[in-house]
Amino acid sequence: MRYICLSLFFLTAMNINGQWIKKYTLSEFDSICVTLSRKGQFLQLKNYANEFLLQAKNANDTLYRRSATCFLIDAERKLSNYEIAENYSYQLLELFSEQDKSTHYLGYVRGLLFLGGIYYELGRFNEAEVQFFEARNILKKYDNKGKNYGSVLNNLAAINLNKGNSEKAKEYMLESLAITKNSLGVKDKDYCLELSNLALVYESQGEIKKAEEYLLEALSVNNKYSKNNYLLRSRLLIEIGRLYSKNDATQKAKPFLKEAFDLLKEKLGVRNEHTMFAMVNLGIMEYYKEDYLGGLGYAKACFAINSNYSVDTSSLEMLLDKLPKTDVLSLNILSRNLELLEHLLIKLYEETNDRNWLKCLYKTYLAWNTINNKHRYTFAFEEDKLALVRKNALHAPKGIAAALELDCEECLWNAFLLAEENKSMLLAEALKSEGNNKFGKIPITLLQKEKKLQKKIIEIKKSLGESSAELLDKDSLRGVLSQMNKEVVQFRNEIKLTYPKYYEKEFLLNTLTLKQTQGLLQDNQALIEYLVAPKKTYIFLIRTKSIKVYQLDVDKKEIKTKVDRFRKMLIDTEEENTNNQETVRLFAHTGYWFYQNLLKPVLDDQDAHIDHLTIVPDGILGVLPFETFLTELPDTNTITSYEKLPYLLQDYQLNYSYSVTLLDENKKASNQLHNNNVLAYAASYADAGDSNLADKTRSKYLLDIRTQLTDIPEALLEVEMLKNKFEGTFRVKGKASESNFKKDIQNNFAVVHLAMHSIMDKEKPLLSALAFAETQDTLEDDFLQAYEISQLDLQTNLVVLSACETGVGKLEQGEGMMSLARSFMYAGTPSLVVSLWRINDLSTAVLMELFYKYLSRGENKARALQSAKKEYLAKVTGEASHPAYWAPFVQLGNSSPIFVQPKKTSNWKVIKMILGILFVLLFVLIIFKIQFFVKKRY
Repeated sequence: MRYICLSLFFLTAMNINGQWIKKYTLSEFDSICVTLSRKGQFLQLKNYANEFLLQAKNANDTLYRRSATCFLIDAERKLSNYEIAENYSYQLLELFSEQDKSTHYLGYVRGLLFLGGIYYELGRFNEAEVQFFEARNILKKYDNKGKNYGSVLNNLAAINLNKGNSEKAKEYMLESLAITKNSLGVKDKDYCLELSNLALVYESQGEIKKAEEYLLEALSVNNKYSKNNYLLRSRLLIEIGRLYSKNDATQKAKPFLKEAFDLLKEKLGVRNEHTMFAMVNLGIMEYYKEDYLGGLGYAKACFAINSNYSVDTSSLEMLLDKLPKTDVLSLNILSRNLELLEHLLIKLYEETNDRNWLKCLYKTYLAWNTINNKHRYTFAFEEDKLALVRKNALHAPKGIAAALELDCEECLWNAFLLAEENKSMLLAEALKSEGNNKFGKIPITLLQKEKKLQKKIIEIKKSLGESSAELLDKDSLRGVLSQMNKEVVQFRNEIKLTYPKYYEKEFLLNTLTLKQTQGLLQDNQALIEYLVAPKKTYIFLIRTKSIKVYQLDVDKKEIKTKVDRFRKMLIDTEEENTNNQETVRLFAHTGYWFYQNLLKPVLDDQDAHIDHLTIVPDGILGVLPFETFLTELPDTNTITSYEKLPYLLQDYQLNYSYSVTLLDENKKASNQLHNNNVLAYAASYADAGDSNLADKTRSKYLLDIRTQLTDIPEALLEVEMLKNKFEGTFRVKGKASESNFKKDIQNNFAVVHLAMHSIMDKEKPLLSALAFAETQDTLEDDFLQAYEISQLDLQTNLVVLSACETGVGKLEQGEGMMSLARSFMYAGTPSLVVSLWRINDLSTAVLMELFYKYLSRGENKARALQSAKKEYLAKVTGEASHPAYWAPFVQLGNSSPIFVQPKKTSNWKVIKMILGILFVLLFVLIIFKIQFFVKKRY
């Protein structure tokens, strides 16, 4: 009691004297800040803590600097100033030396929990989780699982609940609750908080009654022991009200939500995340009451408050147009409010059939997509970026459906953008950033700094993927990864602050306009992009002067079933009777189904000649070569083999792209300078390597893989063929090593051809690799893994991966196929030829020779591959004509022609032969003249 009275005395004294701040000691400042924090007076806390920190810095007192910084973080968080709070958190952690982390571990843990809490509130869950893991490991070592350990588990439970791992969340939550109950008792605020979190877990599992019981118990404890903690109390009131609203008890919900809103408004004002959260939940309550206009009133008011009244709520359309360009206090509240608005507008349109509501719904999806993309740049962890991309991917089909129903030209283009902006955006960002960096628009030292940071991040991710170590070791790696990602964020902030125009114009990814997209195409070319939604499939067709959208009643489940079936038919040649009539008939029917449903509606609608298709597939469609679709259903009574089937290949050249945005980046990169030569490698695998290297550069995992690899004689033939045709560097057998490759690529070859084994790791794509020849190198392991490829600086026009499954990998919703091909694109390669399944060595050697024959004649890459496949089919019969042998290779990225220097030696031989003939003729002529002269003389 004396402590509280003392603190209040200081406050009174400070209000009387205008120069009061300088009169107080660091200890007194600390006491004042404790009191203000407990009373929830965060604006005052911020003011006092700022002066406290200044005084502590002047006194060079590290302990009080830590304390003042903690108060500032607490105040800024409660005032929803998360970016400021994040910077203070970095400063706090920097105040702990390595020794301090053990002697003052609780202070360091507090800093980690602050930072993790900020990341959590910003939706950066993977970043938050890393902080909590590090805190958990420290407490395991020093705290013997006390009350602080329980708090960490509570936070980890919240993370897992948001990630959809409700069982893991429940496990953490029950352990946390038991620790808190034993160490602090049931009267503590943490016990209340954990009861409410456990209620959320049960709610997510559908146990509504149990969730209600835990929430009411938490409120009862709060009423008895900590009613003055208004933030905790309001949180409990909101959760109870929200639960009742969602479960048809809106009348019961209203008093709880109203009390929470009034309490927060009184204590914090309306422009605060906590108050706005209560406001959104009042809107949700109106939605469940079916008072949709009432709910809309709350949503609009919340938009106005969140934007500091910079948006006009009198016109919802204008509000939605301006919202993406507006700075808001809380992205979390903005997202929740947009979700509320979406549901309200759907109901209002259904009830009234008023197209104005439909237009607002359409603009809601556009705004939501733009806002999420804008804020993606603030995320450091790629996993968190992907989570945001996946959210956008869920909105896209709904936005497209609304756009098509409105049926206007602007709507069609925006529908396409919704599909396009959720394909390979992280890869496109990386390429744009890398491409701009090459033009020297910011100092080279900054670019080198970013490159080093990114390289370290990739290496740590690789170590995490390979690690079979204990959980503590993995969490330690995650801690290092977190630190690296923090440095990346700070680097971007440095660029944003120092070079704002560069950051906005060049660093951030801007989508193309319709005119720019059409400028990528030739008159004979059509771009076809797919979006496979749960219930519909959307096809976008872009020509040089038009855009059309097709909505098909083919759902995601049906497409997956058909793709799995057709892919098995394409790959499987080991079954008996591969070429019998029934097998061919089933293949023909399935191949025709894909053409009939995914291409025929588009191609039949054209009034101009097309012979070049650029395909941007979606999801699982990316594992199929569209060339194998059949343009008509043949009479399978007369056709019993595959070579005569009417493949799409016969009529169209095809190239593929992860997205249109990437196609544009690929086109720019294809103009980079190279030496017009070929770099070709064919590795041998006779030497499995020295097992003693396992502890140096080769893991047991890699050594085990090495022993299973066998030589590919046809790969040597491929390189020999290239050596006879083109100028370049050609390495085979033991010379085809990883270290040689990394040196060779610095010479900027026009074409890089790699004929070797590949190792696919679909669960950990970073560990997928190309297997070079084992050379016992102590610096390189002779496996070029995906994470290494992505860090190369490739100034090459075309990479040909004559290896198995280089174009497939783990499918990441909203981002695409995480394959070796993708890693080469990260490294700057604008064009690739890759395989979609395990290849046959003999047919591959034939196809490659034919491909380079047509490429050297000046045909573009897509046409050259089409011509090679057509000639192959014309030459073979029987089993060799099965698509498994000729269809795995597809051309990815830019398809423009490329000049490769022909072999000079062949021309030199002709010249030498001509010179030889001339020499002989000259010699004969000289002899003749001599003889003539002699005769004349005598």
